[in-house]
Amino acid sequence: MGEEIKYFHRDLSWLLFNRRVIEKSYDEDYPILEQLKFLAIASNNLDEFFMVRVPAIQSNARLRSEAHKQVAGTGMNHEEILEELNRRNQKNLDLQYLRFQELLEHLKEKKVYFKRYDDLNEVERALADNYFERIVLPALTPIGLDSYHATPKIENQLIHLFLHLQKEGKEDTRVILPLPVQLNRLVALAGTETFINLEEVIQGNFDKIFLGWQLKRYFTFRVTLDQNPDFEEDPDDDIIEQIEDYLVERRRGLPSRIEISIRDGNFDEFKHDLEKFEHELCLKKRDFYFIKGPLDLTILFGFISQVKVQHSEWLFSPFVPNQSDDWSESNIFSTIDSGDILLHHPYDSYLPVLNFLSAAAKSPDTIAIKQTLYRVAEDSRVIEALCAASKAGKQVTAVVELKARFDEENNLKWVKVLEEAGVYVIYGVPDLKTHSKALLVVKKVGEGTKSYVHLGTGNYNESTSKMYTDISLLSANPAYGRDLVSFFNFVAGYSELPNYERIVVSPFGISMMIMKKIDEQIGRQMTRQDGYIFLKVNAITSKLIIDKLYEASQKGVKIQLIVRGACVLKVGNKGQSETIEVRSIVGRFLEHSRIYAFGSGKHQEIWISSADTMTRNMDNRIEIAARLYDKQVVNQAREIIQAFTKYDKKTFFLNSDELYQTHLIHSELSPQTYFVKEAEKCLVEVQEEVYATKRVSFFKRLFNRR
Repeated sequence: MGEEIKYFHRDLSWLLFNRRVIEKSYDEDYPILEQLKFLAIASNNLDEFFMVRVPAIQSNARLRSEAHKQVAGTGMNHEEILEELNRRNQKNLDLQYLRFQELLEHLKEKKVYFKRYDDLNEVERALADNYFERIVLPALTPIGLDSYHATPKIENQLIHLFLHLQKEGKEDTRVILPLPVQLNRLVALAGTETFINLEEVIQGNFDKIFLGWQLKRYFTFRVTLDQNPDFEEDPDDDIIEQIEDYLVERRRGLPSRIEISIRDGNFDEFKHDLEKFEHELCLKKRDFYFIKGPLDLTILFGFISQVKVQHSEWLFSPFVPNQSDDWSESNIFSTIDSGDILLHHPYDSYLPVLNFLSAAAKSPDTIAIKQTLYRVAEDSRVIEALCAASKAGKQVTAVVELKARFDEENNLKWVKVLEEAGVYVIYGVPDLKTHSKALLVVKKVGEGTKSYVHLGTGNYNESTSKMYTDISLLSANPAYGRDLVSFFNFVAGYSELPNYERIVVSPFGISMMIMKKIDEQIGRQMTRQDGYIFLKVNAITSKLIIDKLYEASQKGVKIQLIVRGACVLKVGNKGQSETIEVRSIVGRFLEHSRIYAFGSGKHQEIWISSADTMTRNMDNRIEIAARLYDKQVVNQAREIIQAFTKYDKKTFFLNSDELYQTHLIHSELSPQTYFVKEAEKCLVEVQEEVYATKRVSFFKRLFNRR
């Protein structure tokens, strides 16, 4: 008998998530540019997938000792996984490009055009040719593929043209033409609502590049390189220099994928050339993806940005989050003194978090500010406030994670800015990533001090806070304050592993807490038949936790999981996971909050966390999970959980065949729509209160004149 198949494969499950993103582009309830946006997001997601996840599988498949080893519990070896990955991804791409063409037709009906060069009218062609001669031609550098030219370095994800040229009396020649990285790939033809991509402009003007030569055939291609080489820290070397060396090494990554677009789809003509690519790039046929349209649909982000200037109605109306004067910079500390605050972003504004930090930076009573930073905004108000606080003489500590993937250069830049302002910077912790979201403010109060904290599920990033759903807790409870004092001392290397009161910390602390809480629910199920577990995470891949959830399900515990992305847990397996339900929400906002709940009613414990239920988060990162205690805050969190489970319109449900489907019979609202409507109600109530206050003030002034 073969090995029992207990889990889906993580990366194959992730491809199902990206399919759900593509399927959202078919949602006719969304404005047309929002539908297009999902196609761009799916392409962006897939790029990172092939830069980070796929190379690891390919590396194992290259090793004879590993290639045919089964991945535990999945029933598949690495070779089989790569074959299945290709099959699923090609299906996704077919669906994605089919929708892309459909949406272009819809835009054409609205008199907005995304054209190929051959489809331009006479006026448009003249504009494109003029742009080519003025801007593009001087920037082009063709590279011949012959003994007189060095083999070109193929840059990661840069679009290239492969050209087969011929000339009477001469041997045919082959040329690679990289698109200039300095030029925008999307070309807007002046005075029109017609757009064309750069490679199409070049294709229409080949005769001006290769004088005297004829173009026999060509295709466009794009190679993705491994961007996740192993990083082994040396405690004896400067960490900043190690990160800088790592970034140089990353540019030398091996190819993991090649995408090819051929105008007429006749790939047989290029059989010999493609075989050479396969050999030169050390790829297999399964690593080739033949695209029915322009490569790299992230170009649609730029297209949407330009089209919305004239057609803002083709996007969602701007969302105005809930805001309160109690959360203003002048009131935020007194409001926290009155009780804990729970914020659900982006439905609740992120401004209170920024106001909290800004007010702390300006207050003469502030003694110290300590904060973790993982990914921050490009023009960060968080960094600005920390620098201002330091320059004002406050003791400021920032734990900046230099190993945050694809944010390394950005974080190196911010480290220099912070240090120049006098901030004490800790460069993370050796061999671990500091992914926790924690902010501690210590203020002087009378003869003593008082601690204020912010604990969250998302980054300190005011840009992404408008698009990501996250939870924030602001509190002056002394127990949270003591915990964060201990936490920052631990991260700074000045204390042994602390005993916390209201938080648990990974590595290991969060997984141990979750396992313990699952055991408690098994106990309740055995004695009271009311065991309940709710987890909302971005991914669930920790087999340790999954096996514990299987154990709870076998005892009859009701388990509801909301998992945005990869989920390797199998549902509906008899005797294993019959009481487990898995939902996935893909919508206007990116689901990013992590919420854990155990039990129900007055016995329910609710935690918010920076950690997903993944091995990397549980064992290899510094993460924080914080239990909620304030009665009002717990009730708010319970209402959020109830909304996620009550409102299921547009929610995807996982079945035992690893398919995600929406229910034909569902609630009137999706969870995100419900939260938007609630935020709008709060905003109306605030405006009515302000109006009523102004009326009272007006009448007071009126009567005072008498």
